[in-house]
Amino acid sequence: EQQIAGENDYHPGDRIECRYQSRRREFVVAGLVTTPEYLMLTPDRFTMFVDPETFGVVFLDSERAGEWLGTGRSISEIHTLVDPGHKEEVREKLHGLCSSYGVDTSFTQEEQPSVKLLRMDQEGLRSMSVFFPILFLGASGLFLYVALSRIVRLQVRVIGTLRALGLSSRQVLLQYLVQALLMTQAGAIPGAIVGHFLTLGMGEMYVQYLKLPFVLSDVRWDTILAGLAMAAGTGMASAWIPARMAARLSPAVAMRGDVEGEGSLRGAFLRWTQRVRVMYRIPLRGLLRKPSRTLLAMAGIAGGAMIIILTLGQFVAFGTAMEEYLGESRSYQLDVAFVMPGREEVATGAAGMDGVHAVSKSLSLPVSVRSNWGEAELMLTGLERGQRLQRIKAKGGGWVEVSPGEIWLPEKIAQRLRVDVGDPLHVEWAKASRARPVDAYFTLGGISQAAMGGAAYGEYDDIDRSLGEHAYPYTGYAVQIDCDPDVAPRLKRMLERSEYVGGVVTSAEIEEQIGEQTAALYGYILLLLAFGEVLAGSAIHTVATVSLIERTRELATLRSLGLSAGATAGLASIELYVMAVLGLIAGIPAGAVTNTAFIESFSTEQMSFPSTLPPWVFAATAILVLLTVSYSSWRGRKTLASMDLSQATKARE
Repeated sequence: EQQIAGENDYHPGDRIECRYQSRRREFVVAGLVTTPEYLMLTPDRFTMFVDPETFGVVFLDSERAGEWLGTGRSISEIHTLVDPGHKEEVREKLHGLCSSYGVDTSFTQEEQPSVKLLRMDQEGLRSMSVFFPILFLGASGLFLYVALSRIVRLQVRVIGTLRALGLSSRQVLLQYLVQALLMTQAGAIPGAIVGHFLTLGMGEMYVQYLKLPFVLSDVRWDTILAGLAMAAGTGMASAWIPARMAARLSPAVAMRGDVEGEGSLRGAFLRWTQRVRVMYRIPLRGLLRKPSRTLLAMAGIAGGAMIIILTLGQFVAFGTAMEEYLGESRSYQLDVAFVMPGREEVATGAAGMDGVHAVSKSLSLPVSVRSNWGEAELMLTGLERGQRLQRIKAKGGGWVEVSPGEIWLPEKIAQRLRVDVGDPLHVEWAKASRARPVDAYFTLGGISQAAMGGAAYGEYDDIDRSLGEHAYPYTGYAVQIDCDPDVAPRLKRMLERSEYVGGVVTSAEIEEQIGEQTAALYGYILLLLAFGEVLAGSAIHTVATVSLIERTRELATLRSLGLSAGATAGLASIELYVMAVLGLIAGIPAGAVTNTAFIESFSTEQMSFPSTLPPWVFAATAILVLLTVSYSSWRGRKTLASMDLSQATKARE
């Protein structure tokens, strides 16, 4: 299979030695294979990260394989192609036929380990493809709403004249809806073209990540048409309120140019501002001088803050999970896997070497855990009591502490099984059968909160005695070694020479493998982050700029009365900063809630990313928003300094 070939630099024509127990065979590499069964390289559905340098697949002639492995002509697997809708029926019949021989496991194509992991990976991408377009279209809708509201205000006297000349309200409504449709399609059509090429680029990245030999680059007209339709729908929804406002204007009101009512709340606020100094009264009165403008600005700033929090939240979630998995929970440099039990002394003998600090044993096997409320399959790991090389977070704080007779379950699985600490659990080896029953009873010792992995944990000797030794050779035995980084390569080479060692993986290799597997996801998030930051900045800058433009006459009048451009811009900036603070007050909590919902949307029992945001995310969001407002204020100051006061004082707001 091409992944292990690439990692070990194998090429067609090379001679390689394979070993099964004491049987050694030499083979010639005939070619490289890409197989759907191993798009996501994994030996089973419980193992998330595998080093392709030490795990791989080879394909042999069945007779030669039976001769080498000592299985003769016996059949170890049956593959069936069935008509749609008959999968479970066929599987049940095959179970009945094979029950006397013992069935290790069975699954449909959808349950095949590589397919299952691939779909889990795509579920995360699917969640992003829903959340982010909603935010982006929401921001785009806000831009359009601001633009059309501004157009209606500028054209209000024209609307009044046309209504007075006999134009119906329906015709006015249709005019602005068609205008919005043209504006959205003018942006959506080139956006669809650019999006198609970005899709090809992201597809190439994903294909390289999966190491596929090809990528489909056909134009997806259904996706493009769906995007254009969503753009049109966003345009219609955003234009409806401004268009209705224009259509419902009576000729008399429109000719007067007043589309804002006074309102009791506004009047009370304006009376309150009489108590403050004149220099602060002007920006405060501006907040309710046009309530719609203030609400738009606050909504734009809140939406921008939500986008920033959501994009930063993804980096925090993935970064925290990786740091926990690679740093906090793993305090060793070598993970040594054995081909048979009872040979751990090969590695424990290294404990006396210079530079070796600690050694601990572990074992793992797939199990089915049952309660009165359900069943769950997961990997059960046995850890030595008191060891500190593998530390798993416990719910409520602290670390998992294993004891005989108890197992710890991940939080999501414990919730699904409806069990609490002290409840009984029936644990059975996942490949047990009537011919080979392997099971035991435990109590729930506690609940773990590991971000990645989703395994159950128990005490090493207890798990080995009750399950592990009975399930061999399907039980994996291993030793973890904590040593100096410069000692690890030499110790790895020494251990690999032992015939009892199946493989040795360093922490650096695991970190590199995880980095490769998450590179595509990080690339996708980086692209979304770039779009998110542009949209957030655009939303804030747009509403701030419109707020300044709509107050041109007022600000120009202040200039004419002797205020400098800097002082006038400062008054306008106070109003913008007040709106920014109000927008942040609304946007930051909304962003935190949205981030939690987004993280939970693609969390699984195998991967549960933390949704808690550190304080620096909120601080960074506030700083980015305020910097954008400062930029808008700076641009406004330049505009005020260069404006023609004689013309500006005549402008309509």
